[in-house]
Amino acid sequence: MIITRLSWAGLQISAEEFTLFIDPLENIAPLAGFLGQPRTELLPIASPPGEAAALVTHIHSDHFDPLILRRLLGSKGYVYGPEAVASKAREEGLAASPVKLEESFTIGPFNVTAVPAMDWRGDDQVSWVVRADDGAIFHGGDTIWHGYWWRVARRHGPFALAFLPINGVIVQMPGLEPSGLPATLTPEQAAIAARLLQARALCPIHYDTFHNPPLYVEHPDAVNAAQTAAEKQGVRLEWARPGESVSLTKADSIDTPGLLA
Repeated sequence: MIITRLSWAGLQISAEEFTLFIDPLENIAPLAGFLGQPRTELLPIASPPGEAAALVTHIHSDHFDPLILRRLLGSKGYVYGPEAVASKAREEGLAASPVKLEESFTIGPFNVTAVPAMDWRGDDQVSWVVRADDGAIFHGGDTIWHGYWWRVARRHGPFALAFLPINGVIVQMPGLEPSGLPATLTPEQAAIAARLLQARALCPIHYDTFHNPPLYVEHPDAVNAAQTAAEKQGVRLEWARPGESVSLTKADSIDTPGLLA
């Protein structure tokens, strides 16, 4: 399978003329009040030529974008996610199916499993394990730290790539007493999670695009902190820019030349 990193937390995974999207994002209007305007331009997403489906980790607007899902999937493609996602997707005119944790199912050439994640404000959230003939990847949405890493690794690992958030954001949401704790994985936590998941490499997602003090404050030096943490944990770090693609066979190769910078 060929994996293309989209903006923010998004992925596009292609195999055998089938395209699987995870958390694609293109429409920023619902985000402006809390996350602010993006600091980097969001990558336009081209409609796939063949069949397509989408996996959504949770209901928050920076991960669930009904407008782009309608354009990418049309009337045939399904949205899969927690019950809140499936219910909202159906309200938006999308075909959708709720998922249960640890139930594997087939989408085109992919075997997919929803595994546990934890949301900073308690909304239902999952992470995704996507497997094809050439290996498996892990997508962590914007989860916070939790205790399921060992179980996921035991049941589904090892992984060629672990796509994990690193922005370690501190939030102040109106109506919620602030905790002062990170609302996503920090760079150090992401590196530890990748090691526990037995991932061949950590590919950071969910960083740099949004920073809107005092409501949404990203880790002050996420990129360098991730590099330091990965070295400390003995984890290979791969920086895939939005729009760059990688195949699992290349991701597993120690000598990947210039594919990810």
